[in-house]
Amino acid sequence: MLFGSYTGRHRRPLFPGSYVGRHRLAGTRTGVPSPAAPEAAPSATPATAVIRPAARRDAEPAVAAAVPHVIWRMAARRADQLQAAALAAGLLAAVWFTQRPLPRWTSSHPDLNVYVVQPVIWTAFAAVSWLAYRRLADAPRFSRVLVGIASLAGVFHLSVLMVSGLVAGFGDSPSAGRLVNYPKNALYITTLVVGVETTRAYVFHVWRRINEMGSFLAVTVLFAVVATPLGQLEAITDLDGFFQIGVGRYVPALTLSAVATSFAAGGGLLVSAAYRWPLLGLEWLSPILPDLERPVRALLGTIAPLVALALARTIYEGTNEFAERYPELLESPEEVDDGRRSRFGWVVTAVLAIAIGLFVRGSFGVEPYLLTGISMEPAFSRGDVVIIRDVAPETLEVNDVIKFRQTSLDFVHRIIDIRDAEDGLVIITKGDNVDRPDPPVSPEEIDGKAVFVLPKLGLPSLWIKEWLDER
Repeated sequence: MLFGSYTGRHRRPLFPGSYVGRHRLAGTRTGVPSPAAPEAAPSATPATAVIRPAARRDAEPAVAAAVPHVIWRMAARRADQLQAAALAAGLLAAVWFTQRPLPRWTSSHPDLNVYVVQPVIWTAFAAVSWLAYRRLADAPRFSRVLVGIASLAGVFHLSVLMVSGLVAGFGDSPSAGRLVNYPKNALYITTLVVGVETTRAYVFHVWRRINEMGSFLAVTVLFAVVATPLGQLEAITDLDGFFQIGVGRYVPALTLSAVATSFAAGGGLLVSAAYRWPLLGLEWLSPILPDLERPVRALLGTIAPLVALALARTIYEGTNEFAERYPELLESPEEVDDGRRSRFGWVVTAVLAIAIGLFVRGSFGVEPYLLTGISMEPAFSRGDVVIIRDVAPETLEVNDVIKFRQTSLDFVHRIIDIRDAEDGLVIITKGDNVDRPDPPVSPEEIDGKAVFVLPKLGLPSLWIKEWLDER
């Protein structure tokens, strides 16, 4: 189960989804404690209860007073269900509007579409859903702890994608654009994520009152459709298109939506938004994106969200907030299972240490290289760490930056010419900040191609080395 509302010792949700007000009330389903039962007279037959007339008369005014409250509560829930259905339908309509009529109407001013009209639409959804969510007495309250953990889960997911890009290569981002657009892109994705995810949390917690599993499935499918461009869905016209687009793209979208719904189920507002923002931020703010084959992209898109959710649950179960909210899930309400969390932390640390060691040694087909000179300025600066990937020499092109070794020295320079010779390719390189070309480079001298740069990351290492040399 990705979430749960079970009670008893078998209830082990990834993110618990049953809350009543600010605190979960044990033994109740609606959040309204049952009135104390009147004292029953002793009886020889356990199934027979004798109710004194006085007790019955005393109970009648209380029952009569409770009837308007029950009717009001039923009417309020009915209104919430209608509003949730309207928001869900409105969200689908908004997605269609922003992908079909709106681009045509604003074709002469595309910035008006992305940076004005759409932020207004998504902000309106966020405001309406937030105001409606506040009225729900049985939904989880805001948790800074869960927001922080969900953000870490999103960063972990993003890191998996970037590491896959180091192995498979990167391509240009179609969304990043010019540097001047970055603040506007940040505004767009923030309003989009907050609007959609706030609506997700409200719709789920309203529909959950009817059927929790049904609500989870419905919200997962609905918001996976919302996150999938209409062009991709319309391109599924035959069986081959179903497997290439439906399975390759929609299955990862369903998985991502299920994980986001799990965050919303257990954390309420902004938790799923904290998880989704880094992923959308990578698409809209990074100048390069991992260039993955379709099967690899589908596999990572399915596995990475589930692993991120499992890590988030493990971290959350080690917090004091979890112990306070779910004391029945712990052996002692005052104790957190620090032993299990410690073991998990050591395992994760060991795996990361091994992975980093293999990465530095180039075992994944990529290796980092620290630039100590200024020959490639302004493209690369002293102290930058350049990621070098193994490539076939015949795939290199003019303007590629390569790492090669000549006279026992390593160089990272740009290709300015490629010539065919009797002995094979001859590659001519030159540093961007150097006047003369380098001696010709043979394919055997090439270590790889620069695919990514981490600006200034290696400066502390250079400073330490210089300090040691001076001593």
